[in-house]
Amino acid sequence: MAQFDAYKAQSPFLIIGGFFLLYVVVTALSLPSATILTLAAGALFGLVQGLLIASSASSTGATLAFLTSRYLLRDTIKSSGPISLHMWRRIKGGTLLSMACLVTLRNSRWITE
Repeated sequence: MAQFDAYKAQSPFLIIGGFFLLYVVVTALSLPSATILTLAAGALFGLVQGLLIASSASSTGATLAFLTSRYLLRDTIKSSGPISLHMWRRIKGGTLLSMACLVTLRNSRWITE
């Protein structure tokens, strides 16, 4: 860790930029290691700086993932065929379950305004 801190002190923009870029790529590709990178950001850069890096990188990566699926992969997704009735029921059921959970939490005594 001392060696990392020395290298970070020597070239902070390279270290922060590299970590930011890595986080954006992992998030844009929807790889499941974003949680580990969030914890690593806090451990490597401290609470405030790590929070800022992880927050902005995850937002940037999620935006890139959205734009990729929306504009670049639209034809690929449409060519896979229409959503089957079974899949539509699963999507609708998940939405209803999510809404029920939110309403339950909203009406709970644990959540205050």
